[in-house]
Amino acid sequence: MSNALPDKTHLFNNMADTTSDILQVLGAKYKGNVVYVDYWAPWCVPCMQEMRQSALLKNNFNNKPVIFLYLAIHCDQDSWEKTIKREQIKGEHYLVSDKEFDLLNKRINIIGIPRYMLIDKSGTITQTNAPRPSDLENISTAISQLLNQ
Repeated sequence: MSNALPDKTHLFNNMADTTSDILQVLGAKYKGNVVYVDYWAPWCVPCMQEMRQSALLKNNFNNKPVIFLYLAIHCDQDSWEKTIKREQIKGEHYLVSDKEFDLLNKRINIIGIPRYMLIDKSGTITQTNAPRPSDLENISTAISQLLNQ
């Protein structure tokens, strides 16, 4: 088990105040990139199975303007950080507070995890229920189409 974060990995807390539209904040921050959003939790077995598949997806988009954004929900900071280190999950990571999750849930109705979204280069959400990393062909096609727009 590694005690270090993988290269090209960033951890963030409190992505927005609770009066902001968190998805707009994220869309603006990553404008010019396609963003693949992964809602997950360290205790979620299907999330962790998909996380392993995500590495294959990332390989398809090396050196392309694609951000892999991980929004951890319903977990504590310690388990979140330990899981990222242990599994060497590369990407942008946010630990979502309960208030932030409530705002997100009102906007896109997250009924279960793992859940995936796509945001285009202009910062617009194009899919609130995008294919999983294990559906490599369909998600690769969807990301490629957004890159070519």
